[in-house]
Amino acid sequence: QLDTAGAHRMLLFAGGHPIMPADPRVLRVAGRLGYLSVERLVVRRARRQLGALLGADRDVLRRATVYLSHHGALTCTEREPHCRVCPLARECPAST
Repeated sequence: QLDTAGAHRMLLFAGGHPIMPADPRVLRVAGRLGYLSVERLVVRRARRQLGALLGADRDVLRRATVYLSHHGALTCTEREPHCRVCPLARECPAST
């Protein structure tokens, strides 16, 4: 079975639909960077809000999804983010 995030990724990358995936890593990074309201981080609302910020260009959405997901997996981890080596630390309000 395919979860919601996987279905959204498939629609974006294989189907060519301009849809922002409900990837927890992407939403976590966007929230820490201040693009989303972390207090009210409801997945559906956050996904739409981030999609509105990035626009409807499929290539932009694809590149942003890949970068933010990778960044969330390796640098901006859920516990103990690696802010010292983060290339976005200067712009990040959550940077420690």
